Amino acid sequence: MPAFQLFNTGKRRLQLALVVATASAVFIGGCSEKTPEPDSQQAQAPTPSSISTPLIDTSDTDTRFWQAIDTQLGAMLSASQALNARTSEFLNTPTPENLKIAQDQLIEVKNRTAGLSALSYLVRSAPSIFRESASQLFKIQAHPIQPGYLDRFGPYKYSGLVFDIGFKLNTASLIDQHGLTDSEEVVLGVYAIEFMLMGENRGRSAQDYAEVLTLNAQHIEQKLSQVAEVPNNRRRSLLSLQIEQLLSDLTAIRSLYSSATSSDFMRWHTESSQQKISKVRSGLQNGVTVCLVALAELQAAFDKGSSGNDTPADAEQVTIAKAEQQAKLLAAKIESLKSMTVYFSDVERNAIDDALGQAAQTLSSLSFDDIENAKKQTQSVYEQLKTTI
Repeated sequence: MPAFQLFNTGKRRLQLALVVATASAVFIGGCSEKTPEPDSQQAQAPTPSSISTPLIDTSDTDTRFWQAIDTQLGAMLSASQALNARTSEFLNTPTPENLKIAQDQLIEVKNRTAGLSALSYLVRSAPSIFRESASQLFKIQAHPIQPGYLDRFGPYKYSGLVFDIGFKLNTASLIDQHGLTDSEEVVLGVYAIEFMLMGENRGRSAQDYAEVLTLNAQHIEQKLSQVAEVPNNRRRSLLSLQIEQLLSDLTAIRSLYSSATSSDFMRWHTESSQQKISKVRSGLQNGVTVCLVALAELQAAFDKGSSGNDTPADAEQVTIAKAEQQAKLLAAKIESLKSMTVYFSDVERNAIDDALGQAAQTLSSLSFDDIENAKKQTQSVYEQLKTTI
């Protein structure tokens, strides 16, 4: 393993763990990540409605659910193919304008990633069933990441794969390196690509991707022996490989649900209707809980954006822009969770769909001209989401 300059994320991990633990205790009275056995889970898990009546036969429901998942995966694949095209144009002509076009397309890909939430939380609620899916999803949407594992970050100006010329950049090596010793050692997927395209604090320069065709005196002084070792060129190669692998992984995971012979698909269909409903309910509860925590983070972003005289105008704009993106991503995630309600009774499904739909609509139409009003709207979303669990 290359000797990267890694960063102390212990404090942030502890803070997140405390937030999640508190949210779980307050919002749903404690929701374990470990999926209980079907009988005990049905007894322990809180139901979204006291009038819940599980479906007895889920065969038709399965068809509708997996069609919805295929549609979501297809939309993300299309967006990622467009990202590949925009990034290729940028690398061919690395101007600030082309970089901005690629970055805008990346935002669309991130929105589509949030749209995979129904699949993601179902997989987490039934890891023994969706083994291949879990592996593919980790390559597609692993998060959080350690940016310095990829490229320079903060005071570490020569960190990551970009500067480690002893590490060969190819598809096989990246797959092997991804999450090698820690889940945050991320080199593949949307969030790794995001850092490569956006840079630290969204400060990526197009010049970082300008191709170097000959070694200069500085390169020779740095002991570089060929142009492929120049950071700019390695950065170009890494980004291209990451996007190619994203397309490959999306195609692979989509095939898991279009083939009746895939292991994940076969294991799911051996489950009883009650077992499926139990796992779907657990996944929905976990997904809503994560959304509730994300709402608290969005509130914090609002507070930073209106923190007063000590916040520079440009920094405030970046914070508000980030909050806008967080709101849209959260709206897409909440909308995706509606796919899971096909397994519930008509009355329960309609009640949950209405609450999720209203929450998603409120977030997607938030106005950031009035921060205080946006905070009130976010609070209303929180109240709507609470009704679903």
